[in-house]
Amino acid sequence: MRVSDAALDVIARYMDPRTEQVVESPIASPGDVATVVSAALALVSGRGRPAIDFQRSDGSTLIYASDGDRALLVWTDSLGASFHSVGGREGGSLIFDYFGSWSEAPSEHTVTTIAAIDCLVMHVEQGGPGTGVLFEPG
Repeated sequence: MRVSDAALDVIARYMDPRTEQVVESPIASPGDVATVVSAALALVSGRGRPAIDFQRSDGSTLIYASDGDRALLVWTDSLGASFHSVGGREGGSLIFDYFGSWSEAPSEHTVTTIAAIDCLVMHVEQGGPGTGVLFEPG
């Protein structure tokens, strides 16, 4: 069942590395996902680009981290179980800024940015990441 856009109750958060302040953006429609992702990806520091936490009112979150070419997703369901994306090729680690901390993930945990954005939209609309990306317990 699709949640109506008016019923969305999602907040996107990331840390702006220039100000070291958390930016919060309410997600009023699935189209807001791309806007927030574009704004965060435009920011770069020595820690990489900021990860974005998309949190629903039920407590579930989908974290998006990207270097612009590939993305990592970490989904935590409303009960607190955590899962990370899988499917990327072997290679260098994905480096990103998780709320002021230099972080990294193995390349094997990355997916295409297009698939990751689709998952974010599904999370916003339906409360889960959908079936477009494989996840394993983290």
